[in-house]
Amino acid sequence: MNEQDYITREIMAYTKERALRARAPLADRKEAQAQYMHSLQNELDALAERVSWLLDGSYGRGPSEIARRILASPRMNQPAAISILVADCEWLCPERHARAAWNKLSARQQQAVTETIRKAIK
Repeated sequence: MNEQDYITREIMAYTKERALRARAPLADRKEAQAQYMHSLQNELDALAERVSWLLDGSYGRGPSEIARRILASPRMNQPAAISILVADCEWLCPERHARAAWNKLSARQQQAVTETIRKAIK
């Protein structure tokens, strides 16, 4: 198996895990959303640390490779996409619930989160 096959397999495995989390019981998804929301509101240092973990491959090759592809796409909203990946990897919060948590933040909080993620990416 060559490197590209390995990366493809890892991305597919992560995608399956992510799909399972999206179909988890609603109570589990809501709890994960609450934990993620708490971090967005109160623990920006922890969020930045998790972004660095994602980029370093601590959550596995699949999520790390997806993050690298996000960063290679300049037209993409990189902080939003990275935060969704981190929400899924660290807090097991599915994308839909991560977006809902983001939408509950005030404009000031959203700006603080965005800046934190941008700094962590650099």
